[in-house]
Amino acid sequence: QIQLEAASEFVAKFPKLTFILNHAGFPLRGQFDEWHKGILALATCPNVCVKIGGLGCYDETNWSQTEIDTYVRATIDAFGVD
Repeated sequence: QIQLEAASEFVAKFPKLTFILNHAGFPLRGQFDEWHKGILALATCPNVCVKIGGLGCYDETNWSQTEIDTYVRATIDAFGVD
């Protein structure tokens, strides 16, 4: 999650190159605030797109529908639907 904000600084240096953030940045359970801060930073970069999928796939237990909804909605709110 810490890397998302650093990634926003990196992609800003290459405005003509499109970056795709896979799996909404692989959020980790219990780290929403830190993840969200990074997502908001990346969303300010017009050259970043995001793919939403695989949420919770690296956790030992499946995410609840509520957990998934929270991350999906936050990602769409940040990046829009284009």
